[in-house]
Amino acid sequence: MTRIYKSVAVLSAAMMASTAATAQDDIELSACIDAVGSYLLLRVDQDDGEERLGRMVLSLTNGGHAFFTDSAQVGLYGKQPFTGGGGAWKCIGAEDGFASIKALILDFTFSTPQDPQPKITRLDLEATYDARQDVFEGNATLRYTPLSGNPFDAVQMEDGKDEYSITGQRISVPD
Repeated sequence: MTRIYKSVAVLSAAMMASTAATAQDDIELSACIDAVGSYLLLRVDQDDGEERLGRMVLSLTNGGHAFFTDSAQVGLYGKQPFTGGGGAWKCIGAEDGFASIKALILDFTFSTPQDPQPKITRLDLEATYDARQDVFEGNATLRYTPLSGNPFDAVQMEDGKDEYSITGQRISVPD
């Protein structure tokens, strides 16, 4: 139970730190207002010649918060099961209907018999939303650190990372 409390404390501190940093960038966020919303994303990557498909929902708020859920959360492809994620995003460019963003999202893995140590997962996204075509495209990098580690310190991240591209479109209510 103590581990759960520590995990919640680490995530809470991380989210508050990233929210505080993002709040200073409100002018930049307003330049990417077209990116605010929720997206249904598709991930297709290869692992040892095997195609791995995943669907995700990413939500970006006008306050700089990012929320993430993934179809692989149950522990697909030999990975530990994991929680939904939360974090922050910022605008890195906007021009002619294109909004480019960068996001950092954290979540937690659950222990399994094969991998009994839960971890903090860090997902870095860099993507562009084309408002005219309603297309969201980008790249993701997934890394891990022990629960006692600092997900903001690259030195503490475990060796090995997963990288994949994502594509998708905005979720909207039909007329």
